[in-house]
Amino acid sequence: MSDDPHRNLTERLAEALRGSREPAAAYAAWQHQMDALGFRHWAHLSFDDDGKPIIQSNYPTVWIQRYLDENYLSIDPIIAEATTAKVPYLWHEATRKHRLSRRQQQFFDEAGSYGLNLGAGVPLWNALGRQGLVSVVPNLRTTNEFERHYQHTRIDLLAAANLLHQHVVRLRHHQRHAQVKLTNRERDCLDLLLQGLTTAQLARSLGLSERGVLFHVENLKSKFGVKTRLQLLARFI
Repeated sequence: MSDDPHRNLTERLAEALRGSREPAAAYAAWQHQMDALGFRHWAHLSFDDDGKPIIQSNYPTVWIQRYLDENYLSIDPIIAEATTAKVPYLWHEATRKHRLSRRQQQFFDEAGSYGLNLGAGVPLWNALGRQGLVSVVPNLRTTNEFERHYQHTRIDLLAAANLLHQHVVRLRHHQRHAQVKLTNRERDCLDLLLQGLTTAQLARSLGLSERGVLFHVENLKSKFGVKTRLQLLARFI
């Protein structure tokens, strides 16, 4: 894997993810890129088929367990901001929008004791709506330093975090539905559908006619036992 500084984060990550076949390998590639970009901690929040949260992170293990045990997910203002934000945001700017309860203040005090007092949230969306959140924590110690660093990285973080999320979701759905036999063309079609491409965009990407794309989409719906394209996509997010 090349670390050419003249390529942006998304390009480097895309190359690293190309060979990963397991979520763990994808997260290892992400970790490598975060280290190079000056972020020492990160967390990826997504949801399973039943809407239950899945958190993958390199935060201190003790803090992750505390976060889950105390159900801090339900009161975390950083998570709340991700339900409406469309672009990356700084944690301290997001919290100013909320009147923190005593429990929320306790949450932030505890997070700070683990070195998690500065960070940015990257909301994850696709054509079907909100998908989750990636948070990153810098090596930098002061708010001013981080704000300057963030201004140079936030757009690239948005693209890269969504790339990571889409890749991990695809790997998970392949694992969950491995028993459903798909042709290579059907699998290519499904992967692009999950990225939110239209029939016309699918046709251009796959080198097919729109009628050919619709044929494969109908086969996919039949194999997964659904009637609409939306129901098909809902199986995998």
